[in-house]
Amino acid sequence: MKPSAQHYLDHFGLLSTDVAVTQVLKTLGFAGAVKRPKRGEVETNVPFLEKGIELIFTKVEEVPGLSASSFSEGALALTTVFFYSASKVESRAFSDLPAGLEFKSTRGEVRALLGQPEWSSPVVNNDRWAFPQYTVTIDFAENESSIVVVTATALFT
Repeated sequence: MKPSAQHYLDHFGLLSTDVAVTQVLKTLGFAGAVKRPKRGEVETNVPFLEKGIELIFTKVEEVPGLSASSFSEGALALTTVFFYSASKVESRAFSDLPAGLEFKSTRGEVRALLGQPEWSSPVVNNDRWAFPQYTVTIDFAENESSIVVVTATALFT
């Protein structure tokens, strides 16, 4: 059985070296340590595009709400997860999406489910909603007939 999308979000704020996070990475087929960002960068992307998911780890000192003094210098915390639709990939590494979303949902259906977004792009077809522990940004197909990408980003207070 594939884990739910919430399974990945439950690991927000945990370090890349945390046992729970290394287990998640292992189930996705990742072995070894998450590489530190290049000089001048603050994030490391760990893509599993063939499985429809990408994890973003951020230097803890760059994450508002996380106390960098509680971690070793250069520690990386899970802060963002991208969920890609089947139109982008062959299979997915999860069984559902956050907030009861479905990739087949239209923009109108998503707004009916989640209410008015807190923000909408004036340029591309995407909307953002805030939840207590994370934000969800949804990128829709050009004709708004389905979801292409769901991006969940942690909120730390």
